[in-house]
Amino acid sequence: MQTKTLTSLTGVVLTGLVLAGCGSSSKPANVTSPTASSPGAASTTASSTGAAGTITSTSTTSTAVPHDPEDNNIMLTSPAFKNEEALPSRYTCTGANVSMPLRWSNIPSDTRELALFMVNLADVHGKIFAYWALFGLKPTGKLTAGRIPPGAIVGRNSLGQTHYSLCPPKGQPTRYIFVIYALPRNIPVRPGFDSVALREVAFHAAKSEGFLRTSYARP
Repeated sequence: MQTKTLTSLTGVVLTGLVLAGCGSSSKPANVTSPTASSPGAASTTASSTGAAGTITSTSTTSTAVPHDPEDNNIMLTSPAFKNEEALPSRYTCTGANVSMPLRWSNIPSDTRELALFMVNLADVHGKIFAYWALFGLKPTGKLTAGRIPPGAIVGRNSLGQTHYSLCPPKGQPTRYIFVIYALPRNIPVRPGFDSVALREVAFHAAKSEGFLRTSYARP
């Protein structure tokens, strides 16, 4: 696997983030990202509203999740939608607002656990915005709609929520990406871990990864 592009967190910081639930539980206030500067990039405005406030971003077609293309060999799919297709409303607040079913395959044989993240396809104020995160997924498992499998640990998303909920603003579509990491060792995390910080930990530790992209336009 090629050298990762992000700067690694130090051992002291990682230990503090993982064992202490990744820092303060303070929730973000209103944050707005600068307009994307990529020439010719299609853009949409995406925001999420919850108890923690509203976060708005200007999205582009480029992903906010850095990765090494040679590592992208896990097959991450959903029986509910195909890659690049729109997310059915059942999995948003317009419908039942339950988590979507997911399947994975082509997992390396030495994988101890999987970590899954759902993030905005563009960053917010130069940072990744996480909607949902799970650690402790089994290499041979799957996700059933609306259920968390035994042993899986749910993180705290960028709105301070520790449960699945997807309620984008009405109007233009918001684009999302699911990324799954195959980890050769177990990473100890606590319920409510910081999803953004632990995504970086998983990114650096992963032997393999997979992606699934979708979008949703709330009517």
